[in-house]
Amino acid sequence: MKYKNILLVVFFLTLFVFQQVQAGATIPSAENPSQIGFAPANTPILFSIIKVYVYPLTDKGETFGNSPVLCAYPYDVEQGTYGCGTMNSNPTDGVQNPDYIDVENYYLKDVIAAEMNVKGIPPELDALKAQAIASRTVASWKTFWSPWIVDQDGVKSINNSTQYQAFIPGAYSLSSSQGVIDSAIQSTQRQYLSDGPDANGLRHTIDAEFGSDMVGRSLYGNQTYLQEIQDPISTACGVGDNGNLWGMSQRGAIRWAKGNVCPDGTGAAWPVKWNHQQILVHYYTGVDIVDDATGGKVAPDDRWNLLNYNLPNTTAIAGTNFTVNVTLQNTSTTDWTTDRFCLSFYARRRISPLGAG
Repeated sequence: MKYKNILLVVFFLTLFVFQQVQAGATIPSAENPSQIGFAPANTPILFSIIKVYVYPLTDKGETFGNSPVLCAYPYDVEQGTYGCGTMNSNPTDGVQNPDYIDVENYYLKDVIAAEMNVKGIPPELDALKAQAIASRTVASWKTFWSPWIVDQDGVKSINNSTQYQAFIPGAYSLSSSQGVIDSAIQSTQRQYLSDGPDANGLRHTIDAEFGSDMVGRSLYGNQTYLQEIQDPISTACGVGDNGNLWGMSQRGAIRWAKGNVCPDGTGAAWPVKWNHQQILVHYYTGVDIVDDATGGKVAPDDRWNLLNYNLPNTTAIAGTNFTVNVTLQNTSTTDWTTDRFCLSFYARRRISPLGAG
């Protein structure tokens, strides 16, 4: 159970941030409209090895033209173009391009180092955990449903561009954030996002789209789990629409993980700070977080996120009432279907020496 402590002059008010909702029925939620279309039922659960074509990329992470030329290794980044990196990402099998790459041990390390801009923004572990799960999920889904090339033997592949997700060989090896990247991957190993079991009871990966940044809200992404959601923490500190504008905002994820309106943590503190599970269920509507090793869910079905709160700037006098404004998001796997629900909290008196503030 995750708690968020809110300091008052006389009382502590503690809200259950990621808990089971106690509701008699449901509030119709914009976060969970009628199901529009799940991923097809035969989507693979998860790929542990994927085939990747590595090309020089533009500064926007796109391939050059319709018939790009593969990167050749060894590659001198000083003389080359963004995208190829400095080395083959999987050194254990020599220099190959395209290459079969282990997702957990190689692919995700270079993706996270490139996608989360760990050189430009101090990394935050929970944001990197969210990215690890999203990247693992989208790589599997896109390999199967949106392949770059299908070989004659039927093997499907992707490339290193932002058409899939930025994969820059060597980005991890050149990073000073290897420890926190390793921790993000290992602590979420083989966890992925699913939109629920199919008719046969099998869980599948989703198209876990994400983008760099967005102002105040996401857009509808033509999937039941890519709905428009409010992102109130993302309205200041140089925020801008950058990317596809649906699914997870990477800079938004960093803001929530830091509890700050600025991804680098230099701005105004936000009253809420989230873990990686809260980040993911905020940006992806009604999803399960699944452990591939056990097939079990690692997040509850009934849950909600605290988005914001506003406490009165006053001393709470015994016997008097005051109002606390709280903004919640239904992040459950189902709708709330009532106009009444129970928000659990407790208050306790703050014991201070005489004369203390």
